Amino acid sequence: MVYEPPAPTPSPTPSPTPTPSPTPSPSPIPTTLKLQYYPDPAARGKFVDTVLPDFNIVNTGVTPVPLSELKIRYYFTQDTPQPQDMYFYCDFTELPLGCGSITGYATRLPAPLA
Repeated sequence: MVYEPPAPTPSPTPSPTPTPSPTPSPSPIPTTLKLQYYPDPAARGKFVDTVLPDFNIVNTGVTPVPLSELKIRYYFTQDTPQPQDMYFYCDFTELPLGCGSITGYATRLPAPLA
């Protein structure tokens, strides 16, 4: 009788681990907004007690931006020592709902920012 060694146990062949492919996400379309500021032309070079800036927001991109997501902050220095009443007033807008769609506040800061 001839001795035959047992057949080797086959080792399992590793199967490659599947690599998930990333889901492509659309690239965001850049939105470019421009704020145009127009000081009160009638007050140039004069001392006045009223700040009357005009603002115009221009979207130079292709993606619409809801106006409800926009905020304008306008800072100015009061040149008189005595406190004066401050209030916000919308004089004109081309928005469909008119000035009723604009909210504004006049707030006195406790200290200058700069």
